[in-house]
Amino acid sequence: MARLGVVFVSLLLACRAGHAQSSPALPSVSFFPQPLSKAVLPLDASGAKRAQTADDLRERGKSLATREELSAVIEKRLAALDKEHSANGERSSALIGELTSLAATYQEIGDYDSATSALQDAIAIARINYGLHSLDQADAVESLMAAKQAKGDHEEAERQRDYLRDLARRNADDARTIGILNSLAASEMDLARRSLGVSAPLVLIVRSTGLVTRPLSPTSPSLFAIDRPLSPQSPSLEALYAARLDYVAAIGAADRTHGNAQDLFAIQDALVDTVYFEHAHAEMHGPDSLYTRSIGAKRLNTAISTAGTKIMEDRLSTSVRLGRAPVEIAEEMLEIGDWDLVYNQFGLALDRYEDAHELLIARGVPGETIDAMLSPEVPLVLPVRSASTARSDDRPYRGYIDASVEITRFGVVKRIGIANSSAGTSKAIEKSLRRWLAASRFRPRFVNGALGRSDSFGARFYFDY
Repeated sequence: MARLGVVFVSLLLACRAGHAQSSPALPSVSFFPQPLSKAVLPLDASGAKRAQTADDLRERGKSLATREELSAVIEKRLAALDKEHSANGERSSALIGELTSLAATYQEIGDYDSATSALQDAIAIARINYGLHSLDQADAVESLMAAKQAKGDHEEAERQRDYLRDLARRNADDARTIGILNSLAASEMDLARRSLGVSAPLVLIVRSTGLVTRPLSPTSPSLFAIDRPLSPQSPSLEALYAARLDYVAAIGAADRTHGNAQDLFAIQDALVDTVYFEHAHAEMHGPDSLYTRSIGAKRLNTAISTAGTKIMEDRLSTSVRLGRAPVEIAEEMLEIGDWDLVYNQFGLALDRYEDAHELLIARGVPGETIDAMLSPEVPLVLPVRSASTARSDDRPYRGYIDASVEITRFGVVKRIGIANSSAGTSKAIEKSLRRWLAASRFRPRFVNGALGRSDSFGARFYFDY
């Protein structure tokens, strides 16, 4: 959880946590703090070839199979189906896997109707062989849900999600429900992400038809920022809360069935990720959330803070109960402290940091490990754990600014001094850095085993836009 390498933070995301700021001259500028001791020369953006983006790498890694090759695979699978059908009859359980594999190949070529037909047959055979509500049909149902989603039939995809939840409820003591619920949660998070980037009517078809059996309002207020029925204008918020419910159900299933501890920790980490997603996208709650000084926004921030703390503390309790490694427990304590600090719970935050420090000392963790966690050369920008702020350090940048920064004991920037910058760095970029730093909050560092009343550090802030 502690990211000690290059930290990427979006300027716009950082401004979200503070008061409203005027738009910077370069609204998409991003900064990458790095210790001066590890500084390297920047790439020349005008002459250097831009590195491959994550999307480029994914595209390059895709299968090179042609449509003709996939068609040959389909013919082979159909022949295998005919052979099994002739040998053991139309209800043979071996047909389930063959039909599911056939459907996957159909999906690869975009033939969703054929994929649907194959999966429906697989589900029917599973019900005949193993029972109407058996989990042996779950894989085929999940594939059918994905096929409907890919085709754009969101209403039917939602029905399949609800059916999977019903299967999990009916088989509550079966360990397989853990994976089913975890996959459902992941699919809801995918919906939440995509609904923020597509036109609302496409998703509203799913959310406002009245055909969805899942309640529109959250049932556990302690885990949610609101407890009122959701507006049909908040599809991403509903998907987020649905994911949160599914993760909670998966955690409960893992506890009931004495599932693998590492799997349980992974699911709880995924649940915590939903907290950061909500923090980074408060616009899901409506336009009022963007006005950070309004009463409604303040109440919303309090609710998001409370829900996040509850989720993180539940994870910490589980980690302590199941004997997770002291470094991991300390990291979870630090994360709760970071969360408190972001939401201005200063006293609680410092207490959490002190608790983590005391735990590491008491459990005999090596000093160099403690220093790396609590006394890095450059303090970590908060919130540390956020997928939207992650970036690998092998991508190019436009230049850099060397600056000295003084922060208060609560990680708030107090003074900024610019010492040097790369050739061609404009005053607008320097102004953007000052704005970003003013809106940022840093995790306080331990110096000589204690948190100080103030701190200062020097860093090279690489930038890109």
